[in-house]
Amino acid sequence: MNKRISNLVIPSLLFLAVAGSATAQDAPSSIAANQELANARQMIQEGREAVIREELRLTAEEADGFWPLYEKYRAELMPIQDRYVALVADYMQHYEAGSLTDENAEEMLDAYFDVKSDVLRLRKRYIRQFRKVMPMLKVARFYQLENKMNADIDIELAMLVPLADGD
Repeated sequence: MNKRISNLVIPSLLFLAVAGSATAQDAPSSIAANQELANARQMIQEGREAVIREELRLTAEEADGFWPLYEKYRAELMPIQDRYVALVADYMQHYEAGSLTDENAEEMLDAYFDVKSDVLRLRKRYIRQFRKVMPMLKVARFYQLENKMNADIDIELAMLVPLADGD
């Protein structure tokens, strides 16, 4: 599972790490960057779905209830993830321009923790709904899969995003 997601994620994250370099004034680059981001997201989502299909081992009845709910869950998660992508891009722009300040750092940390809190709130809210369509052990397994895939992405992203220079 980890290798499959990593193979999909690495090219996508490489793009995300450099996406911050595209300036807003350069409309063609911005349009291309948006298309690349959409393509990267689609690749990651297809990889996620393949892992879930393989590892969750749903019955036909469970699958009928799970997949529409999963799509709704992912649709609600997307705007939160958009905020995270924008935050990483903003950080990269400031980093590359050498314009990171204590004020930027505080704003970015606040935004980062807001994103993480919102993701956890959403995930917790969906537990009951997933429980209605499959046994709790499968709900737990689903969230374990989500955690593993997210950890793979976070590791790759951590390797690509440079540390803030506090000197």
